[in-house]
Amino acid sequence: MTPPRTSGQRAGTPAMGALITTWVFALLPANLVPSIVEKLVYQLGVEVTTAGAVATGMTLANAVAVLSSRRAVQRGNRVAIARIGLAVMMLAFASGAIWPTAGVSMIALIAGGVGSGLVISAATAAVSATPDPDRATSVVMIVNRFVVAVAFLAIPLVGGGVRELFLILAIPGILGFVGAHWLPRLPEETAIVSVVGTAASAASAGDAAPPAPASLRAARAVVTPAARRTRRIGWLLAIGFGAWSITDDGVYGLVGIIVGESDMPVSESFVPMIFSLSIFCGLGGALVAPFLHRWFGRTPTLAALLSVSALAKLGLILIADPAMYATASAVWGFVFGAMLPLVFGLAASLSKDGGASVLVNGVYVIGVALGPLISTQLFDRFGTLPLAIVMTALAGITGSIIVYASRFAEPSSSGTASPNLESSPSSAAPAAETIGADA
Repeated sequence: MTPPRTSGQRAGTPAMGALITTWVFALLPANLVPSIVEKLVYQLGVEVTTAGAVATGMTLANAVAVLSSRRAVQRGNRVAIARIGLAVMMLAFASGAIWPTAGVSMIALIAGGVGSGLVISAATAAVSATPDPDRATSVVMIVNRFVVAVAFLAIPLVGGGVRELFLILAIPGILGFVGAHWLPRLPEETAIVSVVGTAASAASAGDAAPPAPASLRAARAVVTPAARRTRRIGWLLAIGFGAWSITDDGVYGLVGIIVGESDMPVSESFVPMIFSLSIFCGLGGALVAPFLHRWFGRTPTLAALLSVSALAKLGLILIADPAMYATASAVWGFVFGAMLPLVFGLAASLSKDGGASVLVNGVYVIGVALGPLISTQLFDRFGTLPLAIVMTALAGITGSIIVYASRFAEPSSSGTASPNLESSPSSAAPAAETIGADA
């Protein structure tokens, strides 16, 4: 007998459209940080250190909103939470477009970071409720890389001012606000249908009666060994990927400074060129990631990509030849684009309620915020070589944690799958046991 269709089993075009219009839009502010800092400094007269602090504050506000709303999106209405975040983003960024002054712009960016965090939390929890979180995440990350590339190209075409930047950040929220209606909703729907369906089957065989609501609450409160294992994997992945992002965003955030203080014979357009190159290569990486996953498996692919990423970042610190430097930037961009769907896809696959996915995304954003701060301090105080040693060592340690988490999440040799890594109806009952287990 075919189980009833639930929100957790829905992943058609409307649901994918909802994930794209919400998640991709929410990632735009963080992706456009280089342009945001540039506009604050050169068009609004903000000090460089203040502009950097505002960008960091926006990203940290994003992370706080993601993590603080984790319980709500696990158990609450993702549509309402996403729309609240979208409304905050649109109001904040529209204010920056209407009153493009230094004070209003800085407040708008911090407020927009809070709204963005709420949207990311809702969307990353919702993707876990799709039948194939890996596929859904890959599609979102591909569109994300494409939209970022288009946004960087569009900023100078539409005028390149502060007002235009804020409009690019605000207007897509209209699509997200409409599209959020189709986000996969309450995880309890899947849990209740699964528990009731299992109990009804048992009752038809004369084993038991369908559970009362109290029994459903008791079933959800059970923390099984599988749920504990899921929790450990989620925390390992969050810590590893969050610390890894310190090296990623820390090194890449220094590219302009490293090139400026090097002896490389380059023009003023060299740094914007390698930024654009890395973005388009990131789109290529996101497109290739599903095939790498299918051909080689997640863990071997992650091990290879993390190793290449560490070497590419080392090149971005030490290489003094323009052609080789551009190559290192292209390789870094490709690996970055391929890494995101693999890691976020794993996080989304861990638990149907989305708790692990939100946790990994929130800790990752903290690393994104702290990366430039840590790397600039290391570079300013100790120079290039110590920076290279610290970042390479940290990349090696955190990469090992990510690979271990991925390997730990794989099916065991006995053939028992990791909890909630399957999304077929037959696995719905075990999934119900782990809902709320991350609480």
